[in-house]
Amino acid sequence: MNTLKLIISGIGIGAVNSLFGSGGGLIAVPTLKKHGLSQKQAQANSIAVILPLSVISTVMYLHKGYFSLNEGLIYLPFGF
Repeated sequence: MNTLKLIISGIGIGAVNSLFGSGGGLIAVPTLKKHGLSQKQAQANSIAVILPLSVISTVMYLHKGYFSLNEGLIYLPFGF
């Protein structure tokens, strides 16, 4: 039963993440904590998923020409 709950949670988190970009972490961290991970571990896991997805999205947007890297550089310091 625990595995089924994790699968359902993962689907829900994925759905929220697809709707809001990286918003799935708002649900993922408390869910991971509920299933026995510490706060630090839960946040690390959430970031470990968000970072590669963000990089992939950036590469896809650049490749499709939705924005240029020069236009995005102005926002980079604020992102860090």
